[in-house]
Amino acid sequence: MKTSAGPLTTIGMALGYVLALVHVLPRLLFYPGLGAWSLEPMPGEPSISWYGYVAWALAGGVIGAVIGGRVRAPWRLALAVPLLVLLGIAIGQKKWFGL
Repeated sequence: MKTSAGPLTTIGMALGYVLALVHVLPRLLFYPGLGAWSLEPMPGEPSISWYGYVAWALAGGVIGAVIGGRVRAPWRLALAVPLLVLLGIAIGQKKWFGL
């Protein structure tokens, strides 16, 4: 029976995103004015950190897909982990929601 990498890909993307968001992973910044990526802030240049979060999520998804090709995980887990991640992010960022 062929296993699906989908559940662990989804879980890997969610974990990669949240680990980047809470700065467990190094900050990856994109500087649109320069068209450059950097792990270090550049004084006087505006940066977009969200692109770095998405890049870390993509890396987590690739790692999850590689592991998912060998290990079987239920789709319920692929639904539960991202929901818990989103709940944790919402609680951690509740000041933005006026709570």
